[in-house]
Amino acid sequence: MTVKKLKEEKGSALVIAILVIGLLAVIAISTTQTSRVETRIARNDRLYKTSFFQADGGVEAGIVLVEEAIDARGLKECTSEPCAFGNVAIRYNTASDNSTRFYLNATPGSRIRPCDPVANPTGCTDTDGWRDVFYYSTGTQTVPTLVSGQTSCSDPNPPSNCVPVTQLKFGGDTSLSTGGAIQMIAGYEGKGKSSAGGGAWIVYAIRSRHQAMDNSDSTVACNWRHVM
Repeated sequence: MTVKKLKEEKGSALVIAILVIGLLAVIAISTTQTSRVETRIARNDRLYKTSFFQADGGVEAGIVLVEEAIDARGLKECTSEPCAFGNVAIRYNTASDNSTRFYLNATPGSRIRPCDPVANPTGCTDTDGWRDVFYYSTGTQTVPTLVSGQTSCSDPNPPSNCVPVTQLKFGGDTSLSTGGAIQMIAGYEGKGKSSAGGGAWIVYAIRSRHQAMDNSDSTVACNWRHVM
């Protein structure tokens, strides 16, 4: 049997070029996908950090508010919610006691996060978690009408253009300060002559929650001691 050798290899360069182009296309697609994933990771990290530091700033604002509320025995009298106080809004206690005395609240549970019972009644059923103070990132106590249909990020299933909101919850318990003493009898002087007390304090649990776009949500808890 006679075997004929092919002397011409026309078309091989085209095949090699197609293979190289295909390989480059796979590399380009992979690089694009990796870039998209890294961009999303960076964006999510930015949203998380922004949300965390906004919540941390809410704690600082909460410390100032609770001290001012104690000094003023309630920041403001109001008949409807929210009670505007500067750039923040305050929820009043009850219709019969419509002052903003949130500093009288008992310490909330350890897992409580401030929430909006009006906008999200199904997800905010525990009254211990009802927010006492809230404000928006725009520096107002109401949702600004920047875009039609824009809502607060505390709403259930908020849109992508929702307005970030910081919500605060307060509560504290009173106790005698360390080192206080009460002596019932002072020798020959009788009862109560040497009664002494080291004072008392209230340890407030301040919870600050910041909700922003793309369901970014951070809560910061802080204990603040008010010495009486």
